[in-house]
Amino acid sequence: MDKNRYILGIDPGNYKIGLAILDTKKNMIIYKNITKIFHFLDVISTIIDEYEIKKIVLGNGNGYKKILFLLNSLSNIYKNLSIEVVNEYNTSFKARKLYVQEGKNWLNKLTRFIRSFFIEIDDYSAIIILKRYIINSNKMKSTDSYNIKDIQSNKDIS
Repeated sequence: MDKNRYILGIDPGNYKIGLAILDTKKNMIIYKNITKIFHFLDVISTIIDEYEIKKIVLGNGNGYKKILFLLNSLSNIYKNLSIEVVNEYNTSFKARKLYVQEGKNWLNKLTRFIRSFFIEIDDYSAIIILKRYIINSNKMKSTDSYNIKDIQSNKDIS
């Protein structure tokens, strides 16, 4: 696997954590999931091993210090792992909007909008955190062909 190809985004929480992986070569979200805090280290270790993650982008929301502590505890095992904390202000609203936008037509979008108030959308928040990192990252801006609007989940997520 290509080093630095995959970036892991994390939406922290006290009980559940949103996860998303961006493939920087395909400009696509290739994985998204929500895990409980007590499974976090097992899930993260598996993801880091499977995708050879070198960069983790962590939102600075509720519970992020606990997650940061857990991630730092992995630094003895994963020497090249870097962690960057990103402002996650308003990510829940944007995550809900992203979830609704994935609807195929207006009726499906309306249904998704109503449903969005009753389901967990932490994985979509992790996608928004990744987008914020990419927008603010000088490394990604140096690639002319890279456009934040090209990052996809199943559809355009801009």
